[in-house]
Amino acid sequence: MDPQNFTEAKRSFGVHVFDADAYLKLLNAYIVQRISGMLAPGQRLDIEVTDAGRAREDEPWRGPRFDNGRIIKDLYPPGIDLNLTLYSVDGEMLREGQRKLRAPAFLSHGFGSDQDPLRYEKSLIDSWLRKGAGKL
Repeated sequence: MDPQNFTEAKRSFGVHVFDADAYLKLLNAYIVQRISGMLAPGQRLDIEVTDAGRAREDEPWRGPRFDNGRIIKDLYPPGIDLNLTLYSVDGEMLREGQRKLRAPAFLSHGFGSDQDPLRYEKSLIDSWLRKGAGKL
């Protein structure tokens, strides 16, 4: 899937231009880091992010002083769509599936560093993993 067609890319403009490489590398690295300890030794999980939208919205009617920030409200939750394929030690496909991760009322959850631009998306991933991501 072309990242330039992702929800995040469609909402970006001006100073908010979507940098797919940087965004997806950070997101993929976080998912791999978090899920690697959940796999049995030798198993492999291929993850493809098929859509992503950060927790935010632009509200242009607020004027030019709001061009450098994103408006965060529960109305604008993060969303990540994934294709997953789990392989055994010998390379046999065990399971595959799709997930659409959403977090309504996401602002009521705990977050990591306030300085992390992906804190809401990482929280969404962590919530999914806590609820049993291994079930694909």
